[in-house]
Amino acid sequence: MPKRILVRDDRTDRTFEWRPSGNETAADLLILIAEAEGSPLDGLMGKLELVDGLNGQPIAPGTTADTLRGDRVTARTGFVCDAEAQLAILREQYGGRFDFHRLGESASFLLDFGFGGLIECNGTNERLVVVSGHHQALMYLPSDFPRQRPTVTWLTAIFHPNLQAQCQVWPPGLVWPEPEREQAPSVTALVGALTETLVGMRADTGRLSGLLGRPANSVGNKRASSWFRKYREEIATFGESQLFCAPSLGGEFPLDLPDADWRLTGHVTGGEPLIFLSAAAAKAVRSRTFGSGWLVGTRNSRQGTDWIYVDRVLPADFRRGRPASAVGALHGTEDGQAIEMGDARSLYVGLSPDGTAVSLRYGERDLSGHFVGPLGPSDTEGSLLPKIRVETEQPLIAEGEQSEPGTMSAAKTGSGELVAIESTEGECPYCSGPLTGHEEWHNCPGCGVPAHGGCRERLSGCPNAACQQSPINSGQH
Repeated sequence: MPKRILVRDDRTDRTFEWRPSGNETAADLLILIAEAEGSPLDGLMGKLELVDGLNGQPIAPGTTADTLRGDRVTARTGFVCDAEAQLAILREQYGGRFDFHRLGESASFLLDFGFGGLIECNGTNERLVVVSGHHQALMYLPSDFPRQRPTVTWLTAIFHPNLQAQCQVWPPGLVWPEPEREQAPSVTALVGALTETLVGMRADTGRLSGLLGRPANSVGNKRASSWFRKYREEIATFGESQLFCAPSLGGEFPLDLPDADWRLTGHVTGGEPLIFLSAAAAKAVRSRTFGSGWLVGTRNSRQGTDWIYVDRVLPADFRRGRPASAVGALHGTEDGQAIEMGDARSLYVGLSPDGTAVSLRYGERDLSGHFVGPLGPSDTEGSLLPKIRVETEQPLIAEGEQSEPGTMSAAKTGSGELVAIESTEGECPYCSGPLTGHEEWHNCPGCGVPAHGGCRERLSGCPNAACQQSPINSGQH
């Protein structure tokens, strides 16, 4: 007897019985659902997903009916796909310091953070608090997501009042809103708050736990709580420098940057300022699911004309203070109220209700155009939009020529070699990599803790939080 499967359409509150005759797949079921509601399948792809009625896990499109574990399937809006898209945009905004991997076709994501967070390690005579640049967490989207918030399990060692390895965690102060509210739940906001927690910008040290009615286990590390209370200002400054460092354009006018293609969207009629969005920032601005964020960039003027360059967009909780490098806000409203930027020369960017146009407001004036780039030649090829190109003066390396030292020639491809590396000097506290003769490293002149030179440069100081040369500047500890 052919298998019969009960299908509930969570979007329309309807129930069907699917009667496959052979090896039909989940993709075939999507076609039937589209026909049942009279919608073209193309309009549902990416917006609809099937989940197993037993465990709430997404069902891959190629899954056949006879391999389904149970006989119940739910069709719902593609929240997992939306979450994956949000994470992909966020990866670009963090510029290589955040990555993620979806575990198969499940609703679980492995999150990789390349920002500095504190851990404890064994020193010569004591336990040291040092900055480590590699951290991981596992995020799971439950079957009734986004009505129910995701669960997050921290995986790596951490020295923090509210983060603990192999335990479920939640960023202090983050509220997961109801989906029906104007402010929709956002995975972007969650990961952004997790990142702020990691670098120390968010921390609940338990001092007001009794007054605020927090659960007893909201603070997991009492020693870390005491440490964070003592160096609260230093940690907050360090955290903001990790996340909101302004991009360096060297004061150059964006159109003068070498080898840069800029696409003009709209019309520039001589008004100011001129607005420039990086390709990464433009993706966040045009996303319907990214949520609110700070526009991080720089501003300057040229020949009496002001210009603003937006390098990236970082998730924002507008109840918190405005970062020094923020030049404006994306979707800068909260419960319908405009966010007070504290500066009449601030940029507000939003997306039209139909998602087709970007709106820009500078102070009290609406702007009609902006530039997007730098873009590669293929991005503007064939476009009807105006194209502005600044030729580079630096010669390109011709095929077959020797590349710069330390780079790999394009002609050298293949599997390469696998060489065992042994370290007699231990590991770098920031990257956990071996301290070997193959990489430049040295002992800190201030405290003697060894680290790679590149890690010290990336951190702008010593990983040892107790060292005078630490970016946390806790030398009095």
